[in-house]
Amino acid sequence: MIDYKSHLTGDSEINFRIDSAIGKFYQHGKKFMNKRISLKTRVLLLNSLIRSRLTYACQTWCLTVKQRDSLDVSYNRVLRMMVRNGFKRKENSWAYVLSNEELYRICSTESISVFVNRQQQRYIAHILRKEDNSMTKRLTFNDNVSHQRGAAISLLKNVMKRDGRPPSAFYSDCLSKKL
Repeated sequence: MIDYKSHLTGDSEINFRIDSAIGKFYQHGKKFMNKRISLKTRVLLLNSLIRSRLTYACQTWCLTVKQRDSLDVSYNRVLRMMVRNGFKRKENSWAYVLSNEELYRICSTESISVFVNRQQQRYIAHILRKEDNSMTKRLTFNDNVSHQRGAAISLLKNVMKRDGRPPSAFYSDCLSKKL
């Protein structure tokens, strides 16, 4: 499922993650949809069993917008199953009564996109704190870009672009372990 010729995460890998997570959700479905168990407890269980499968090794993913959206949709779907009236529609509309932001607020969680972004930021910060002779750091920050290291360069560029801060501010926060 891993395409070594591409620096992007493949669709087959993402689909496998989604299928694995949804399968585990239905395996434990009675626990997740039992309204007598507090929502906070069910969300903690969801994040440990489902989100971990959905985002395994996400620190190094280079996702397209379509892949990121499909991960968010699958996670939102299981959250809606757990929340009372999660799939209820507005009258004369296809829109849900609960927006995704309200769903995250009710469940005290965040979208998969936000989670993946934070994990990638922490991973880059971890690499920055390594010794300069570390192979991972040398491959990530070497200026001589080759095809084999395209994924590391793309990940670094994506994290820096999403962060929005100047590289010096990001670097100092990484070294001071604020990330």
